[in-house]
Amino acid sequence: MQPNLHKNVDLKIEQIWNHNIGIILLIIFWGIITFGLLSCIILFINGLSFGIVMANLSHHMILFVLVPYATLELSAFLVVSLMSFSVSRKIKQALCSRQIGYLVDCKNHPNTACF
Repeated sequence: MQPNLHKNVDLKIEQIWNHNIGIILLIIFWGIITFGLLSCIILFINGLSFGIVMANLSHHMILFVLVPYATLELSAFLVVSLMSFSVSRKIKQALCSRQIGYLVDCKNHPNTACF
C-alpha cells in the first residue's frame, strides 16, 4: 500500500523547527549516555525514513526536498552527533584521570588517559 503524498499537509515552519530541536536534544542526551551508539542509530533511522520519502517523490520534487534537508538538517544532526561522541569521550577521560576508573575500564593507571 503506497502512502498518499499528494494530500495538502500544512506543516508550519515552527512545527518542523520544534521537531528538529527535539531530535537534536535526543541525539545530545542519549548520545552522551550511550557513548555515541544511539546517535548512530538515530542517524540511521533518519536516513532510512528520508530515503523512503524520497523514493515516493517525483524527480523534479527531489531537488526541492533534498537541498534544504542536506544543507540544514543533516549537517546539524551530524555536528550534534560528533559533539555527543566528543563529550562522552571527555567524560570518560575525566573519570579516568580522577582515579575513579572502576566506572570505566582504564587499566588502573592513574596518570594515563583512557584513549
